[in-house]
Amino acid sequence: MDEDTYQLIANVLTSSVVGQWEQIVLKADLGEDGAGFEAESYYRGRRRSVELRHLNLLMDLLLELRRITESMDGPGKGKWRSLMYRLQRNGEFDVEFGYD
Repeated sequence: MDEDTYQLIANVLTSSVVGQWEQIVLKADLGEDGAGFEAESYYRGRRRSVELRHLNLLMDLLLELRRITESMDGPGKGKWRSLMYRLQRNGEFDVEFGYD
């Protein structure tokens, strides 16, 4: 994934979160027939569900993730089907991928 994709994820999260936060986590599962997104924010040890509001950004993200996973097809290449993206308030982030 490139920097533009990571920035798109950050935009989806920061435009959706309500209230104060120290960390926002996005979990995405990409299946053959659809995708699921779940987000949570954390502040002072409290967890809150984040409603992903901006459907146009969310659709852009889904299309980009689909494009990336489809480009990974080929012999000997493992495709990732899930990711967990953690964004810290200071802009730092990390990503974990779940592979087939």
